[in-house]
Amino acid sequence: MKRTVLASLAVLVAAMHCAADDVGRIVGNVEAVYHEGAVTFTVLHPEAVSASVKIYDLDSDALIFDSGPRARTQLSWQAGRDFDGGTRYLVTAWNSDGEVVISQTAANQAQSPISEISFDTIPDMTAFVGAGEIDMLGDVNVGAIPGIKLYQNYEGKGGAFEIFDDEGFFKSAYLVPIGGDPFEYGAHFRIQGNYGGIFLMTEHGLHGDEPGLGVFGTSEFFVWAGETGDDSVVMPDDAVSAAEMKDEPGVAAVFSEDLVNLIPSDNTTVLFANVFGAPPYGYTFATGSVRVQINADDGGESVTCWLDDGRVTTSHVSVAVGSWQPSYLTWNYYLSLSGLFLGARRVEITCTSTGFTATGNVAIDRHLELIWFPTAYGTVSVPED
Repeated sequence: MKRTVLASLAVLVAAMHCAADDVGRIVGNVEAVYHEGAVTFTVLHPEAVSASVKIYDLDSDALIFDSGPRARTQLSWQAGRDFDGGTRYLVTAWNSDGEVVISQTAANQAQSPISEISFDTIPDMTAFVGAGEIDMLGDVNVGAIPGIKLYQNYEGKGGAFEIFDDEGFFKSAYLVPIGGDPFEYGAHFRIQGNYGGIFLMTEHGLHGDEPGLGVFGTSEFFVWAGETGDDSVVMPDDAVSAAEMKDEPGVAAVFSEDLVNLIPSDNTTVLFANVFGAPPYGYTFATGSVRVQINADDGGESVTCWLDDGRVTTSHVSVAVGSWQPSYLTWNYYLSLSGLFLGARRVEITCTSTGFTATGNVAIDRHLELIWFPTAYGTVSVPED
């Protein structure tokens, strides 16, 4: 069969009507084929019993053929062997009550097979007027390329749509129903570009048959509702830094071997640490240790150390040298300290020396570690101001 090639189509008007009590309901379609000098128009509508076709010159809009109403739904126009397009077609069909059930127009102006004329294509600026809503029974192409395809029943699974680029080749977005291609999973919505895209689906067969969200490109991010733990959210390595996290737990630690003389009956700070950047709430857990040397020359000497955040003190520990202990020795003691503070940013180890003279007592090795936590899990009792 030889078919002459015609122009690509730009539909001018698309409108169909049913009975008066069903105004605005669109059903049916028109097909056109050019073969051996004749264009055959076929009306596809369950109620159509008669039809007519009018042919217009595309440039002048002059009427060049009018079949008039015919008692059939297939009509022919003898276009001739030199038919080269540039034509507009108006096809009208009636039911047995004389009511218009189809009135559609299509046109051609560049090379394409006549069988590709799409009478249900909807051009720019086309308006449908009906009683509240329009029911379009069948798939619809919006634009001659087309730019949008609307599916009434995609692969027998339900409604869908596809959006293409300006040349109709690249599919930039689509929505397919449950069980539809390309994944045969749940309903699937995707927006995609040249270097990545975004998808949202109601069920993913590889992730518990539950919803999934994905953003993919140079980096990738996924959320799987059907997974738990680390597998539920997948992010690139090092995607989140400490500066981007709100109220991240943090630590601080200091150590010193320098000798600090303890002034008799005076509170001496022997070490301190800061958790810089921690908000003024949450909890700071402090642990520390101090090695103190007590000069026993005069007997009855003692040293007391504790933790202090500038508002409250805690974990007081004391050591003493008895009067019966040899006075010619220097005694070493290791003190361990720990405490929990409310919203503390700085914690100190403070020591004081007491006794008959309380001279010659020193603090040597000191450790202090701080951990800040934003949240309490359970009941927390801390010293108040």
